[in-house]
Amino acid sequence: MAPLLPFMKVHTLFFGLYSWDVLTSLRLEWDLITRQRRFTLPMLFYLLNKYSFLGALIGGQIRLNGPDGVNCTAEYRASVFLGNISLGLSSINLAIRTVAIWGGNKTLVVVLGVLTVTHIGITIARSSIFFHAPQRFLSVFSDVHSLHAEYIPGRGCSPPVFSHSITNAILIYALCFDALVCGLNLYKLRLHARALLHPSKQTFLHITQLVLVQGLVYFVIAFFLNLSTILVLASNVKTTTFTTYIVVVEGLIAIVACRAVRSLANTLHTGTEVQ
Repeated sequence: MAPLLPFMKVHTLFFGLYSWDVLTSLRLEWDLITRQRRFTLPMLFYLLNKYSFLGALIGGQIRLNGPDGVNCTAEYRASVFLGNISLGLSSINLAIRTVAIWGGNKTLVVVLGVLTVTHIGITIARSSIFFHAPQRFLSVFSDVHSLHAEYIPGRGCSPPVFSHSITNAILIYALCFDALVCGLNLYKLRLHARALLHPSKQTFLHITQLVLVQGLVYFVIAFFLNLSTILVLASNVKTTTFTTYIVVVEGLIAIVACRAVRSLANTLHTGTEVQ
């Protein structure tokens, strides 16, 4: 059971890191509660993204440090579901930022909207165990249905065993989605390349630099995190190693996506809200 120890240590360490990020970013939530900021639809996706992954991590801590006899399979399925939702919402948040950068371009809204709905559909398919779907549907489309884990007395839950079929689809789709979003931001940055160097537009340039240049960093990080996960999965590593790695990657992507939303919201707070 030695492989379980690194998983426990990494999970606990990352739970602390993510909790710290949540606590240090509560100012936005407080502004929404006190109505210093207007609550908009993007804020809903932001909050769901942020706290769905926190819920997944809390579930992980219950599995590792909970009472004897905990239902490990149910706990893992709940955590996988929340992790999947968080990953999908991360892509949605990055897409919303892209729409804001492009000034609400209607064509772009439709294209990214369709891609987002498809992404959510794949995510729900992977987590369809939570819906009353037929057994045949579950066996074909849901690797969560095949997820099983056992309780180890005094050690917590063992790493899960499950098929990676739909996991591959989600990660590849997320990778392509992030690549498209990154490309759109690169193209927009190119359109503003000359304006960024123009000394007579400093007020506009301050916002443009933050939204485009800083935002592009978030998109590139998310893209390479998804790419690294696919490479790790393709290398046929042990289940413990992959489970540990994907927890960290999904958490980092959630942090990146939420920071992208916050940076844009803070930049536009003095003027126009994120619509």
